[in-house]
Amino acid sequence: MPHSGTRPSATVWRGLALAAAAFALYAGLAQDAFYRSDGHAALIAVYQGDWTDGRHPWYRPILLLLTHVLTPMGLSPFEAVRLASALGTALAVFVWHQAAARWMGPGRTAAIVGSSVLCAVAPANVFFATVPEVHGVFLPFAAVAWWGGVRCAHAPTRARFAALGAATAMATQAHATGHFLLPVILAWVVAGRERKTPRLPVSRLGTAVAAHALLWTALTLAFIAAGGQNPPATQLGFVDHHLELIRVTTDRSSCAAHLEGLAQCLLHDWLWPYLPVSLALLLTLSRQRAHRSPAVVLTAAVALYVGLTWALVAGDERGAYLAPLVWPAAIGLAAHLRQRWIWTAALLGTGLAWHGVAEHDRPGGSPAYVTDLRAATTGERPLVLTAHPYEAEWLLRDAYDLWLRELNGWRRLTPDRLRQSCPQILDRLHQLSQTRDLYLGGLTALELKEGPTPQGYLLWAQLESAFDMTLVTRRTFVAMRLETRQTDPTRKTTPP
Repeated sequence: MPHSGTRPSATVWRGLALAAAAFALYAGLAQDAFYRSDGHAALIAVYQGDWTDGRHPWYRPILLLLTHVLTPMGLSPFEAVRLASALGTALAVFVWHQAAARWMGPGRTAAIVGSSVLCAVAPANVFFATVPEVHGVFLPFAAVAWWGGVRCAHAPTRARFAALGAATAMATQAHATGHFLLPVILAWVVAGRERKTPRLPVSRLGTAVAAHALLWTALTLAFIAAGGQNPPATQLGFVDHHLELIRVTTDRSSCAAHLEGLAQCLLHDWLWPYLPVSLALLLTLSRQRAHRSPAVVLTAAVALYVGLTWALVAGDERGAYLAPLVWPAAIGLAAHLRQRWIWTAALLGTGLAWHGVAEHDRPGGSPAYVTDLRAATTGERPLVLTAHPYEAEWLLRDAYDLWLRELNGWRRLTPDRLRQSCPQILDRLHQLSQTRDLYLGGLTALELKEGPTPQGYLLWAQLESAFDMTLVTRRTFVAMRLETRQTDPTRKTTPP
């Protein structure tokens, strides 16, 4: 239940110390590997100075600002983007600590610190704090929203509910799932109030909703006016594309398939990535009613987020989308455990986090790839056409100007969409071949030619019909040199 805080200065300094320790942990575990393609897109945007993506409007501007500040200090753009995740998560640890201090009140220092540590070392939080991804940057916005919820529960004034709505509106600018925070936090605030306190006026809830809607509208219009993409249209386009992709690639033909998918999503996106905090619900649901009501709300929120994760991205995102729910689960666990068990749980979380990072941090390919590329193409102006992560990631990190991204994202396109895109891709390659020396990465060529997907076969057939290919090798660099083939201009570039 919410309480008046302990000494503000002591709480702040303790929170800062925890945040500094968390940042040191994340920086020490920083990964050389990317996590899927969103990190690629973020780093490409930094290289290009492109802040206009409407899916998460504030994410790229934040990256560009940090890169502008940090690269003069000797950091590479990759390191600056990765550091943004660590800084964001460490800031969230500070905010989580302040919120826990307000919620639990004086005399609960062990539980307050313990809940913050449990959040800081949750395996999914550590993972996304050590790779270039949006989720680490989003976490402090979500944490501020929860802090606003605690303040509303402590003193339900109209101004505080307006501030909560403003906080969740700003969270939507860091990640589109911020829209779901407001209903979850409002339900949690209502459930967490003492039974003897006066009933919360419905108008207070309306104030939060109105503040959220007004500020979100203002921020959206300002982003569009500044030259950014339309966030609602971009976000709905993302949803539509992924629903179509999932329809094509995922078996959802029966109720059993849905239930199996949801169960796997619950395991891979909540229970395992947030152990042991994710098990807190089992403990708090068994406690007295005063603590059971917030746990019921949190259980419903987990079910909502798991359902959305399964519906939109088919799950198995290492818990990325459920990260905003870790704090209420952690305070529920810390409030009911003795001190030694809190620290045992924190050690368990730390061990699982380290294992998850160590298992993933194995970047493919060789750091010598770019050096060998330059040696193999001395005197030329090469561009390497590749979408294979073992090739693309080293180019992205060390030689962005040599990476040709025309095939980037081909695996996510349906065969029909890819077929429609082939003429534009070939036209672009023919234009570039007039002034640059084009190479098709060897691993990409192998995947296209030998892979089992119709998309790969289609792309290989198109490239083979348009270019003469010559094998070029230099230690770790293996590629096919592409030279425009003279063909009948009436020949179709797309097979019937």
